[in-house]
Amino acid sequence: MEASRGEQIRLELARMGYVRDLDGKYLIQVPLRKLEKKELEKLFYDGLKWRRYPGLSFDSVMEELRRTEQAALLEKLSGLNVCSEELEEIARITVPVREHLCQIYRGDIRVDTGDGASEYTLNTLEPGYMGWLYGYGYHIQNRASIAWLTKQQGYKKGDLSSALHCIEENGHDHELQGYIKSAAYEVCNELTSRNQLVFLLELTLEQIMLLFTCAQWGRQTGNWPGYVVLDKETRTGFFDAGSGSGSRMGIRPERDVKLPIKYISSVYPDDLEEGYSVLRVYEDRSMWKGGGLKRMVLPKKLRGDLEKIFLNIEKDNQM
Repeated sequence: MEASRGEQIRLELARMGYVRDLDGKYLIQVPLRKLEKKELEKLFYDGLKWRRYPGLSFDSVMEELRRTEQAALLEKLSGLNVCSEELEEIARITVPVREHLCQIYRGDIRVDTGDGASEYTLNTLEPGYMGWLYGYGYHIQNRASIAWLTKQQGYKKGDLSSALHCIEENGHDHELQGYIKSAAYEVCNELTSRNQLVFLLELTLEQIMLLFTCAQWGRQTGNWPGYVVLDKETRTGFFDAGSGSGSRMGIRPERDVKLPIKYISSVYPDDLEEGYSVLRVYEDRSMWKGGGLKRMVLPKKLRGDLEKIFLNIEKDNQM
């Protein structure tokens, strides 16, 4: 490129407000924003099925952001007929990769303790909606996620069964309290037969991708993928994305929830839900505000594999 033409382009970039970096190139950073649904889909969905490891497609999504910014800049310089090769000689367009990974999203952790094969109808119990058809009276199946959560909170299935019986037969709940009361009323207020247990919490994009990757790694390898600890204030309840319905989303754990990653059927931003999103149904953004992810415990083998399958980004987190 001729020196005079290069200087002409530099003057125009300076007029736009860009400044030079230490190496003399103009530094142009792509503005930080939340990724749109179509961009998130490229991370988690390949057009046919959910990706095994979204981190492997992260670089390409960041590169698309860079190229989009480059095209917009070339449009601004259209009067000079600048091509991409000339621009790259003079300017460096970067994406704030680390900042994108730290962006907060409304995250949905959907649970499958073995009840997924029944399309989560094992959580459909009397006196809840359709409990007489899909349930077994007050008998709670071991594979039901509500049975797992009840045991995890230090109670027996019989405690929950008794609470359900008390509500239906006696019509009062003055003897009920704490977790058991909230879980019983979650069942009583079911509006669908497919009741999947869901935890709602704010997560960074990096955390969502990491949890998704760990769950997929466990399913692919058959190895134990570790567990997470969720704060007891994390919002949880039943939801059916297929019908756009659910329950009160009002289960109130009394202790922090230790959730094995093998029980995570999916985890991604709420906007990316197949079918209806939780926000679309409940229209309450505050549902993601309480609680949160307190700890992740991953086995050594998984930690080693994460270096290959999680994120393939430059060490300085810039592109």
